[in-house]
Amino acid sequence: FYLQGGDLDELSKNIIVQANSEILIVNPFVSETDLAKSLIQTKEGVKVTLITRPEKRYIAFHERLKKSGVILNYNEGVHAKIIVVDRAVAFVSSMNFIPTSTAGQSWEAGMISLDEEVIDDILNSIYEILEN
Repeated sequence: FYLQGGDLDELSKNIIVQANSEILIVNPFVSETDLAKSLIQTKEGVKVTLITRPEKRYIAFHERLKKSGVILNYNEGVHAKIIVVDRAVAFVSSMNFIPTSTAGQSWEAGMISLDEEVIDDILNSIYEILEN
């Protein structure tokens, strides 16, 4: 299904904090936003992996994420915006984890899939990034 603006942000946060086993995030720009802070608010035992760019202006927040247990991978080529939670739901959107994207200052939209085959394809693309 399709979501935009605040609905996309709110559902993303809610799904992240309700995760039971794992969260995979691919996003080039991750700064201190409510959405990014939701990665710290996950249940105990949830594996959180983030693939992002090593933007100097965001490194201090990235360090906070790492201290909270987020597994951080830097990749200069990342441009996709993907969230996969518990291998059950996948978000593919235009939304960066920065205030202008998540706070509604720019128009963001995305598709959400619950289809197992689609999710597997998305996960395979993420694992390819992790292997390189």
